[in-house]
Amino acid sequence: MPLTYNWGKCDKAKLRSVGLLHKNGEPSEKLTHFCFLLNSVGVGYPELTQKNLVEVAARVFACEGLCGFRWYKNRLPDPYTMHELRAMIGYQTNAGEKTRAEFFKELELHETQHRIDQDVAVQQFVQRLVAEQVTA
Repeated sequence: MPLTYNWGKCDKAKLRSVGLLHKNGEPSEKLTHFCFLLNSVGVGYPELTQKNLVEVAARVFACEGLCGFRWYKNRLPDPYTMHELRAMIGYQTNAGEKTRAEFFKELELHETQHRIDQDVAVQQFVQRLVAEQVTA
């Protein structure tokens, strides 16, 4: 099933005030890509509500803080702010729901893979330096 999102229940004035909705009524890339963060990173909530705002914010900030912005594939350079998340109350997506334990387990797996990727990159850099020294 393709990933879908709906920001129709969000307060449009609040979205405009934080720059998530353009003057012409078009959503910003950050607003439309929020569903990918909710799904691919595994935040695990299909709708952002006042009741789950703090939990969703904690999960979003944990993902951004621990794993950086590699989730966005360099599309969204700015992290989400609490003001933006509050403005997105009502945002819906078909991303799956996860318990806190499931979220942290997945986050740990992603962080481990990120560290492995960094180690490989460092090893490749060192090998390149060594090769340059040998040929010099």
